[in-house]
Amino acid sequence: MKAILLVALLGVACGGGTPGAPSSGAEPPRTRVFVHPGLINTRAELDRIKAAVNGSAAHPMKAGWNVLRSTSQASLSYRATPFAIVHVEGSGSTGEENALRNDAVAAYAHALQWVVTGDAAHAQKAIQILDAWSAMLQDIVPTAGSPGVQDELEAAWYAPMWLAAAEILRDYGASGWTAAQQQPFDARMVALFQTKAMAWAGSTGCCPNQGISVALSRMSIGVYRDDRATFDSGLRHVRDTMLPRAISSDGEVLELNRTAGGDCGHAAYNIEGLFDAAEIAWHQGVDLYDHRLAGDASPRLAMGLEGLSQCILSGVGTSQVGFVRCGSQKLNSVEIAFNHYANRRGGVALPQTTALLATLRPTNQGTSKFIPWDTLTHAELR
Repeated sequence: MKAILLVALLGVACGGGTPGAPSSGAEPPRTRVFVHPGLINTRAELDRIKAAVNGSAAHPMKAGWNVLRSTSQASLSYRATPFAIVHVEGSGSTGEENALRNDAVAAYAHALQWVVTGDAAHAQKAIQILDAWSAMLQDIVPTAGSPGVQDELEAAWYAPMWLAAAEILRDYGASGWTAAQQQPFDARMVALFQTKAMAWAGSTGCCPNQGISVALSRMSIGVYRDDRATFDSGLRHVRDTMLPRAISSDGEVLELNRTAGGDCGHAAYNIEGLFDAAEIAWHQGVDLYDHRLAGDASPRLAMGLEGLSQCILSGVGTSQVGFVRCGSQKLNSVEIAFNHYANRRGGVALPQTTALLATLRPTNQGTSKFIPWDTLTHAELR
C-alpha cells in the first residue's frame, strides 16, 4: 500500500486522497474534508479485500469471509428490530440495546458482502436496516439503577459500527442509498450519536476504556460528517488523555488492575478501541500507531498490544493485582495492529502478538463492543 502522508502537527487531521463517489442520487451539500470511505477501510482497501476473497490464491481473508458469512447477521433473511427508545443497562443488557448492537453489525455485514459479491440484495438489506432505525430511533436512555452516563457509553460503542456500514453504502459505489434516505439517518441517528459523544468524555477516576470509546465515536462521527472539530476532539482525547491512562510506560494495560484477579474484558476494550481509532486516524493522515510519550523506546500502542497478548498467552505480573492470565479472553483489532506494524510499516517487533494471532485467526467479533471481522478486513492487507 502506498503510504499515506502523515501529519506531524498535533491534533490536526489531513484530508488527503480522493473522496469516494456518492452511492446514488444527489449528495447532500457538504464540504468534503476527509477521505471517504475513511473509517476502518478506504476504497482502495475494500477493493483489495474483494480481490483477495474472490481470487484463486490462498489468503487469510477468505477464512475471515467465511466467519462473517456464517453469522446470523449476514443472512439476507435477517430482520431489523428498531426501537424508538433504547433502554441500556449497566453491567448487563436489555433486548433493546442488543438490537441496537446486532442490527449495526448486520448492516455492516451486508455492506461488506455487497462490496465483495457485488450483489445488490446485500446493499438493499443494509439500507433496510439503516432506514428502519432512522425512522424509529428517538433516544437512548439508562434503565433505573444504571449509571446516568450508560447511554453515552453505549452510544459510543455502537455508533462506529453504524457509521462503518453507512460510509460504505454512501461512498464506495452505487448502492442505491439515496440522499432522501441518508437525510433521516444523518438527522436522527447520527445527530443523536453526536449529542451523546459530546456530552461526556468518560470517567476521570477509572475505566480508560470509556474515554477511548467516546473518542473513537467522535472520530467516526467527525469523518462521516466531514466535521473536523468533532474528529479533532476525539483525536486529542484519545492521544493526549486516554493513551497515557490506558497503557503504562512498560506496556501494562492498566485496566487489568480494575478488579481482583485481573479485569481481562475491560483491558481488551482498551486495545480494541485504541487500534480502531488508530486505523481511522491513519486513513485521515494522522499516525497514532507510532505515538510515543516521553521516554518511550517503542510506540505506546505497540507496547500495550504486546503486553496484553502476553497476558492472554502465558500471563503477566501486574502492578496492583498480582499475576494475571487472560487465557480465554476474546480480542479483536489484532489483525489491524499486526497489519500496520508488520506489513504496512514494518520495523516493530511483535513476538507475543504474532503468537497470539496464530491462535485467534480467523477473528470474529472480539468483545462485541467494537468493529468486527478484522481478519477479513485487515489480514495481510498491507
